[in-house]
Amino acid sequence: MHFALDRNSQYISAERAYQQFGSKFFCPRCQQSLIIKESKLGRHFFAHRWPCQARIEQKLDISKDSETEAHRAFKKYFVNYFRQRGFQADSEHYEASIQQFADVWLSLNGQTWIIEYQKSPIPSSRLAQRHQAYLSQSNTIYWIMEKKKAVSTHSQFSKNMIHFDSSLGYFRLCWDERFQQLHIQCLGQTGFIFYQIKPNLYNLPAIHLCHLSSFARHNKIQRPEVIKMPTRIYHQRKVQAILTSQAYRPYLHDLYQLGISVAQLPEWIFTAPLPIFIDSPAWLYWTWIARALQAMDSDTLIHCLADYLDFLEKKGSLKYADLPLIRHSIKEALLQTTIHYLRDKKIDE
Repeated sequence: MHFALDRNSQYISAERAYQQFGSKFFCPRCQQSLIIKESKLGRHFFAHRWPCQARIEQKLDISKDSETEAHRAFKKYFVNYFRQRGFQADSEHYEASIQQFADVWLSLNGQTWIIEYQKSPIPSSRLAQRHQAYLSQSNTIYWIMEKKKAVSTHSQFSKNMIHFDSSLGYFRLCWDERFQQLHIQCLGQTGFIFYQIKPNLYNLPAIHLCHLSSFARHNKIQRPEVIKMPTRIYHQRKVQAILTSQAYRPYLHDLYQLGISVAQLPEWIFTAPLPIFIDSPAWLYWTWIARALQAMDSDTLIHCLADYLDFLEKKGSLKYADLPLIRHSIKEALLQTTIHYLRDKKIDE
């Protein structure tokens, strides 16, 4: 621990505290008295005499250090990187008002940024709580995931890490531990994930975290689209996979009750992209859209789409995704995404 509280409840670094011989320092979390130790590299840090009571109350593992060497290397890299560029930068910065430690804290000209490195899955509710707490302190906060984890675009962990910027659209930030490089993975303004192609990873100099919109304007970042349509064999295999999957049995039963056969659905349903805003299967969502198009044209559906989405949600046929870093309405985003796709592809049957 690099920071603690002094007798006046003021925030103090371990290096400064070491020079104040005889003073007492306390853990910001559990208020226990701390001691100062020295690392093998000659740097000072705070340590508990007894296990941190706050960690015990939160049922965290106190038998081992939960922070990996890679996590420490990440913080060291970013602190040094931004200090060399004139920023105030600290690792394990304690925000007393919200009782949280930030992996990396940056400040320049009255602006502050928080950078958090997430190597392992975190519950959406916990992530949302921490994210909102940082925002309440007028911070700009970025959550960065390990590059290896970015391979999966459909997991809840991947969805948890999705940010939004008015210039970039939806994106994820990824850290390559081996080469110590930051990458940005863009999903575009519509938030589509294509099954046939993965989003590109673009090199992102870390300094651009402080002005992402400027980076977007000066770099041609495009979300790749599928140009070559899947073959009929792909369509047949997709249908067969759905029909034989145990996970899809409840959905197939509901469709059967309505007289809908998956094998007779239009091919575009199985090539349509997955909106990041839903946890329902993409083919199922577009099946409901196609069913509505049988009763009305696309212009009419677009006009009453909001009510139709409410209807699907109430009957349990539509489940919205949990995107804790997105501040705008998920329903409104899905609405606009669906309208964009229907108009762009001119789907009317």
